[in-house]
Amino acid sequence: MIIRKILMATATTIPLVVISTSSYATNGMESMGLGQIHKGMGGAAVANPLNTSSIASNPASINNIEAGYDVGAAIFNPDRTSTRKAGFGETGPMSATKNFSGNKREYFLIPEAGYKKRSNGNMSFGIVAYGSGGMNTHYNGSDAPTLITPQGPAPFNSDGLGGTTGNDSGLNLMQLVIAPTIGYKFNEKHSVGLSANLTHQRFKAYGISLFQNPAFTTDPSSVSDRGYDSSSGIGATLGWQGKFSDKLTMGLAYRTKTGMGKFDKYKGLFPNGGELDLPAAVSVGIGLKPTPKTTIAFDIKRIYYSNVAGIGNSSTIIPGQRLIGDDVGFGWEDQTIYKLGIKQQINSSWSLLAGVNYGKNPVPSDGTNLNVLAPGVTETHISLGFEKKLGKGASITGNYVRSLSSSLEGNAATMPIPQNYDLEMNQHAFGIAYSKKF
Repeated sequence: MIIRKILMATATTIPLVVISTSSYATNGMESMGLGQIHKGMGGAAVANPLNTSSIASNPASINNIEAGYDVGAAIFNPDRTSTRKAGFGETGPMSATKNFSGNKREYFLIPEAGYKKRSNGNMSFGIVAYGSGGMNTHYNGSDAPTLITPQGPAPFNSDGLGGTTGNDSGLNLMQLVIAPTIGYKFNEKHSVGLSANLTHQRFKAYGISLFQNPAFTTDPSSVSDRGYDSSSGIGATLGWQGKFSDKLTMGLAYRTKTGMGKFDKYKGLFPNGGELDLPAAVSVGIGLKPTPKTTIAFDIKRIYYSNVAGIGNSSTIIPGQRLIGDDVGFGWEDQTIYKLGIKQQINSSWSLLAGVNYGKNPVPSDGTNLNVLAPGVTETHISLGFEKKLGKGASITGNYVRSLSSSLEGNAATMPIPQNYDLEMNQHAFGIAYSKKF
């Protein structure tokens, strides 16, 4: 309750944050980068301190940037498609291929903000606020995804195994982090930082009343159509940066698992009474300046989805044995992401940004049926951007991120009802930010 009050009070002081931090999974459930200038560089940020948004990836960056503030936002457009390719028994008219579009909601606004106070001595203080991640699918009610049973197609929005309700189907998860940060600079070469990740998330699921069945869930009354529920929690990120020469910088950041309160309204959907924590992650990075006008950054990040029951537990449902709300999650595996970016100064006012980001999708091929609701299968992202200095410490940054189309072929051979979905997603995002250095 205390954490929730702090989050809500802080959010009211940062106008951008009260806009919905809509779901925007690119590296699984997380953004491919934090901060518009870093998104233009493939998300590489751990050893690449550029402005206050850098603190979100590595708190030690607070020691190596100028005091000031940044505000920005991105428009995110994901394309989510699920294809039912095989039904009961793999043969017959019920196994006909059918496509389902999860794009009834097409555009999302993702805000961000950061601030660093003028430093006194070796200590630095600041705060960042950003959308940590999430997921969204929205299927039209007249065309909800279906499970094929011996009795015929059973839409996700059907009442148990009965008739169709016609409601839209999908889910929406939004996560906001507000991170007060403190940094300490040992000397001109080494510094550390610590962020307290005050996290708030909202979730709703709708039109999946097919799973409101005692054979599928521990609590049929807490699965679907309960409206939004919210939970709060606190975690931490610890970071280090070292400058070994004018041309070489290195960084390391570790984000703890964030224990979140429970979604009481959806205790029949998530394990442990409605629990959905944020996974731990570790990142290492290197920054190079082969010339005074060229910066190259490279990060490797590992996200530990498998350690969060609601995300990492197997998605296989065995009626009467493995149920939603108990043992079942989305089956996601841990994910390793590689980020490479470049910033090239063209003249005193303009710099160009470019980057590439790759991470093998965390969704297993035998888990595509339930992941129709969470098809986080994108892998390769390409970004282009710019930075324009406006004078008096001000600048503006813009970027375009293209997540190439990626698909996953389903192979749910162990399901009680042998059925497979193929999942596909691609994404577009346009971002802009204003930066002011004091």
